[in-house]
Amino acid sequence: MYTICFVVPYFGKLPTVFHFWLKSVEFNKGVDFLLLTDNQKPTNCPDNVHFINFTKEQFNERIHEKIGKPYKINNAYKLCDYRPAYGHLFENELKGYDFWGWCDIDLVFGNIRRFITDSLLCKYEKIGSLGHCVIVKNSDKMRMLYKQNINKEFPYKTILRSKENFSFDEGGGGAYGFPSLCEAHGIKAIWKRWFTDVYTETFEFRHKQYDEQGAPYYRLIEKIKFNKGILTIQNADDHSVFESMYVHFQSRKMTANNKVAKGVPNCFYMFPNIFLDSADPNYDIKASEKEYDITKKQRKSKCRWKKLRILFYLISTGKIFNKGWAQYIF
Repeated sequence: MYTICFVVPYFGKLPTVFHFWLKSVEFNKGVDFLLLTDNQKPTNCPDNVHFINFTKEQFNERIHEKIGKPYKINNAYKLCDYRPAYGHLFENELKGYDFWGWCDIDLVFGNIRRFITDSLLCKYEKIGSLGHCVIVKNSDKMRMLYKQNINKEFPYKTILRSKENFSFDEGGGGAYGFPSLCEAHGIKAIWKRWFTDVYTETFEFRHKQYDEQGAPYYRLIEKIKFNKGILTIQNADDHSVFESMYVHFQSRKMTANNKVAKGVPNCFYMFPNIFLDSADPNYDIKASEKEYDITKKQRKSKCRWKKLRILFYLISTGKIFNKGWAQYIF
């Protein structure tokens, strides 16, 4: 069986969802996780999680050692731009693994190996495209791919020098993301909707679907269940159930009721925006929705300011006149 190790740096206070992420990791014995954090080791840390006390300063030291002095992270979101370089930055820690990757912790895994099979790993050098979960072959070529060029541009030099997060790991809307690098250099890559990415624009849980003409629409989710490593999604319209590799709670502040917060059980349920021990969503929905609306407004405001800062950065570097870089703004 091919071996996989996800590299997961995290600095600062851990969110509620982390403990549920950790429980889902516990049931994925066929996959390892390298957790580098300035937090204390969890008392319930599974055997397949290799915990390393690691600070942001140590991370920057590793960057200086491997890539060079001008580059560093100033905030947690900047880690997204360094993900394609994890194979290089943590080359020693990843020795012996066939594949390495990255993932968010604002998600709950199902059975990873049921979707990422050996036959799939045998064919592809990169699996996944969106930033919340990607797997990369542990080869010299893939470790150093982030340093390669597209049309004589070396994206990492521009992106890693900025304080802003360009979402280098998934493209960020511009022409110089890691997926574009893979395509330009003929990397065998694949991604499918094995996962459930909860829609960010509505309080209710919805997930993306496509009609017969290929047009996207968002289907309402009735409930999400985790049961001893199996993750299932139930649709609200016809109550149909399907299995998912993971569910991603992007831009959502998840909470938990008292029973599951005290110790994450082997079976729990997910509703907007809470973890429960029961399939009956008996909680204050209006209060949760109000908090979601506030967070949504804050997120949109931060996004506008971020684009403005990136605009000034690209102007200062003269890159704004390059169509590929301008796509990050317009």
